[in-house]
Amino acid sequence: MQSKVLYHLSKLIKKAAYVGLFLLIGLGLQAQEVSQKGWFSADFDFGCRNLTITITHTGVNSGDLQFNFEGDPNDPFNLFFDPNPAGNSGNFSSGQTRTFTYTTPGTYIIRVVDLSNTGSPADRFDFLTITVLDRFSPSVAARICSNNEVRLFFDYAFDPFESFDIDYGDGTPIVNFVKDVNANNASTPHTYAVNGVYDITVTGIFSTGGNNADCNSVTIRVSTLETIDPPILNAITVVDQTNISFDYDPIMDGLLYFLEIDRGNGFEAFADLDPLINPTTITVEDLSLDNNQETYDFRIRATDICNSIQANSSTGSSIATDFSLNNIDTTIDIDYTWNTSPDNFTQIDFFINNTLSASFNEPSSTIPHTINHTNCAQLLPFFFQTVTNGIVSTSQTLTPFPNSSLVLPATDAPLAELVGGSIQLTLPNTNFPLGEYQILRRDVNATFNQIATTTLSNYIDTTVPQGTAEACYQIRYTDECGNLSMISQEVCVIIEAKLGIPTAFTPNGDNINDFFTVTDGIYNNFQMLIYNRWGSLVFQTNNPSPGWNGTFEGTEAPSGSYSYRITFQNADNSRVNRSGTFVLIR
Repeated sequence: MQSKVLYHLSKLIKKAAYVGLFLLIGLGLQAQEVSQKGWFSADFDFGCRNLTITITHTGVNSGDLQFNFEGDPNDPFNLFFDPNPAGNSGNFSSGQTRTFTYTTPGTYIIRVVDLSNTGSPADRFDFLTITVLDRFSPSVAARICSNNEVRLFFDYAFDPFESFDIDYGDGTPIVNFVKDVNANNASTPHTYAVNGVYDITVTGIFSTGGNNADCNSVTIRVSTLETIDPPILNAITVVDQTNISFDYDPIMDGLLYFLEIDRGNGFEAFADLDPLINPTTITVEDLSLDNNQETYDFRIRATDICNSIQANSSTGSSIATDFSLNNIDTTIDIDYTWNTSPDNFTQIDFFINNTLSASFNEPSSTIPHTINHTNCAQLLPFFFQTVTNGIVSTSQTLTPFPNSSLVLPATDAPLAELVGGSIQLTLPNTNFPLGEYQILRRDVNATFNQIATTTLSNYIDTTVPQGTAEACYQIRYTDECGNLSMISQEVCVIIEAKLGIPTAFTPNGDNINDFFTVTDGIYNNFQMLIYNRWGSLVFQTNNPSPGWNGTFEGTEAPSGSYSYRITFQNADNSRVNRSGTFVLIR
């Protein structure tokens, strides 16, 4: 209720400041308000909406006067006196009165004009400024003390009132509490004869203003008390390294509540609990906390505003938890640890993925709880939980090695073999389910660089750069969660072309010596030309494999002697030229 009062009051005060009402209020606190020239008087010159004002012709100007209650402050000498709404304009004589009710907040001028029609407008007009405020409530809050005492606290920053009528709702006379104009706030006590529930009504009073009854009063319901019931702390949940959340039964408006912590040297202040902001729960951040390693005791303390009596909740303890890698080879072995207070301890439960996994009878893990996981998919969120003094305490929820941060062991080195003009790799088995292999190569470059990824167990490298005499390979792999392994040992292949040329071949389709070709190797800028016995070119290629199959223009070439001319660049980029003869046998 207090928050609503302050919110509405702040809006109204801003509006009042916009139209200059504060100054007008300060100037208008007089017993009877008199116009500038004294031709008429008013019983009030400010008040709340639906303000009824009565003006009286004083006789200072003995002639008849025409009046206008809702005069425009920006056009005060306008001779048009609007008759609407009813009673807004008219005439009156010495001693007569006229009454009008303002229904809309704002600043108005009551103006009268001498009907003699002589003199300038400034000589003929007289004015009185009227300020009409919107409805609003006094800014007041109630706080409860023991022995059925209640204290009302007033915040004057939002109150234009001069005093307050207080009805305590117990049949005692209404009390008028006068504002101290030199103070920003104040309080006043009241003691009830009988414990119970009471409605306190506070009405703001303008001692010389108008229409107090139509200014909103505020009603506050209080429950007096002779003693304070202990607060009930229900749950303590560690959120992360420095944040802890607390759940408790609704706390009572009118009392003061404090969350306290014991770090090992006795209880001290940790957080204030506001019934309006934190009625049943609060999360507190404290950068000095170490919720992975340290446990702390907590309680809620309640006291009255007079600090004459207090009560404490039961004490609960937080749970510290952490994990570490014990070993990783064919399984991922994780150590899980916990720590909580031994006071009134009975049992602590261990949950993985919100499912109970184990229970322990020790408040602290002198020996870690180790679990052997066969793959990364088993590294699920976990937490510990215990109940002490009726308070459920839960550790923070952690996931071992999240975000693919686990380092896997290396595999064996791959097998590498020169096949034709390429290098074929046979990749080893992995210890954990495969995501992908990553293949690294060292060639003419002195360092290893990743050249490919694959999910297959074999890989053929056809991209060895020119001038490479030896290609070396390492591999690493990711598992299904994206964790990356260490790098394997290297394996190297000598790929310098040592040219081997057959002296005969038998292209008869038995898959034995069916092609005339060179031995395996990587031949840069390779060219092979084959001529028949008459010197005619019958075959040419730039690919060392598979070679010539013994045909010419789609027909089988005859048996006999043929010659070849082969050129290429070796690994050191030196030019190699070879020529000779061979026999085609059918």
